[in-house]
Amino acid sequence: MFITKKKISGKEYYYLQKSVREKDKVKSEYVAYLGKDKTDAEKKAEEIKKQLVKNKNQFQETNKKSITIDELAAFCKRKGFVYPSGEIYGGLAGLYDYGHNGLLLKKNFENMWRTYFLGLHENFFEIEASEIMPENVFIASGHLKNFNDIAAKCKKGHIERADHLLEKYLKKRVDGLNAEELFSLIKEQKAVCSQCGSVIDYVGAINMMFPIQLGVGTNVKAYLRPETAQSPYVNFKTEFETTRGKLPLGLALIGRAYRNELSPRNFLLRQRAFTQAELQIFFNPANIHEHEEFDEIKKYILYIVLSSERERGIQHITCEELTKKFQNFIFITWQRSSSFILNN
Repeated sequence: MFITKKKISGKEYYYLQKSVREKDKVKSEYVAYLGKDKTDAEKKAEEIKKQLVKNKNQFQETNKKSITIDELAAFCKRKGFVYPSGEIYGGLAGLYDYGHNGLLLKKNFENMWRTYFLGLHENFFEIEASEIMPENVFIASGHLKNFNDIAAKCKKGHIERADHLLEKYLKKRVDGLNAEELFSLIKEQKAVCSQCGSVIDYVGAINMMFPIQLGVGTNVKAYLRPETAQSPYVNFKTEFETTRGKLPLGLALIGRAYRNELSPRNFLLRQRAFTQAELQIFFNPANIHEHEEFDEIKKYILYIVLSSERERGIQHITCEELTKKFQNFIFITWQRSSSFILNN
């Protein structure tokens, strides 16, 4: 920080300023007005600097204090942010209601998301779609067959996720294993039911979608959508035609998704009904190696983990290097860099 002097109508005024970097440029911002006397201005500047350092240290000390997920949930309920749905009648695991403060905060996030992502291109639009969709949609997408959790059931009938059970014993994640492999590991580790300590006698896949029987006396099957992605896909043809066949076409949606989680947990992190925000971008695959705005973002640094180099962890690499070194498509790199810019 530094003191500057300005002359206005023959009189001298002193200000405290600081330098702020924005992208590749450095500019000055006013921190405080210090008065007309130079000596007093210097004293005030020192006081302000000390107070700012004190505030920063207090903030850092506050941040060091950790709270449990249960304490966070209690705070959110007490302040009217979010609380269990139907709690006065016992409630249900994995279902939450937003209170007066929670809804305002949620809407602020949603509106910020809309402003940013819909502003990326003139041909990006928001849609709203039904949360109940026909069975054929999920047959075509593969969800009916593959949208599964692998469950472990004990002799007393308690059910929990097999991978979560194993992680308690192995102290690490167990991704990508099928039911047989998980069952074999459970036996090897002598893992038992988390609720009653009984032996696990079955491990198998359970579909996570909520089925719905439409009408009365009919065989029409439908499901609550397990993610919002299906809606832009099934509406692409209609939207493509109504927007006069222009590409790229972005279809954004903020809406509810539903998953029949075996073990909802960690407050809002794993729910059975929740809000998702998605932007699906449809483009001509013949033009995947080009984008008219790529030069604007090619020097941005992305934080990525490559599936082929997981042991190296997070790598810092520019968009330009990503397209050259790893032969990543320019169009997709532009898309991902746009998401990264928002997150930072």
